[in-house]
Amino acid sequence: MRLWLRLVVIAAAASWAAVAAYVIRLAGAGAPAALAALAFVCFFGGFAALYDRVAVTVTPDGFVFRTLFRRVQVRPEEILNVRVVRAIGGTLYAVLTRRGLFRFSSLFAQHRELLELLVQRARLRPC
Repeated sequence: MRLWLRLVVIAAAASWAAVAAYVIRLAGAGAPAALAALAFVCFFGGFAALYDRVAVTVTPDGFVFRTLFRRVQVRPEEILNVRVVRAIGGTLYAVLTRRGLFRFSSLFAQHRELLELLVQRARLRPC
């Protein structure tokens, strides 16, 4: 993921953690305010963990797709299809392999180059 996005999300999580600490220590604030602030801490903290963990690594033997909960190495001949969906919010890429479906978006740095490399090594055409 792009470094600036990681930093913004980490800053948001830290800011909401400070707000949550303030609200919890504030005598007049009720439990709903504290729970709402903690919910934002969890939301941004979860995305910070996600953005830190998700990656596609190019290796001499193929590609390593890493998500929050799994890491799978895929050889180019195991890639069955690459689908590209362009939308207002960005471009989404779906890579269908014999080991499962992996997705990434234009939030990834050098996503166009990664697409070209996936298609070239797997000898496919993007749909």
